[in-house]
Amino acid sequence: QESRTMTAEDMRVRLKQFSSKMRNTTPLREFERYIEVYARSEVGQPFIDVELQNITGDKTSLSELCGKGKWVLLDFWATWCEPCLMELPYQQEAYSRYALRGFEICAVSLDRDIDRWRSFVAQNNMLWTHLIDSQEQGSAAETYALTALPTNFLISPDGVIVARNIYGEDLLHELSHCFE
Repeated sequence: QESRTMTAEDMRVRLKQFSSKMRNTTPLREFERYIEVYARSEVGQPFIDVELQNITGDKTSLSELCGKGKWVLLDFWATWCEPCLMELPYQQEAYSRYALRGFEICAVSLDRDIDRWRSFVAQNNMLWTHLIDSQEQGSAAETYALTALPTNFLISPDGVIVARNIYGEDLLHELSHCFE
């Protein structure tokens, strides 16, 4: 959980505090690999393009949305995730305020039950882009170094990650500055 507030450099410093013998253990070698993956999705980095299944079953790449002149909230969530569902009213408000001004939400679900996911989206008036992650090797969740849900990234119109894990009123406040 602490790593959600740390930068990749913070994690590297923490890792160096262990002896070389300890750093050679499997968990710490895995942590070192995680740091490098995490670094690619930090604030200031370009978004990472992945291809996922959309709500109709077709393939959609993030590059179809990101870096195309719109602000994009890339939001990883699931229908079974209570903290994710608590964000829904804020996302609906953000979308209603800013969609016509150049804002898009790309919601990437980690649900395993596709029918439940589709029904939930339809029943909750979620009018933005919806994709689902297979969670297999090389998945979007792995590519973006997810450790918990929800996790989100605010991507600038030119495709750069400008914020990570901004929720609720903080999201609305950040977007108000984007559209001043």
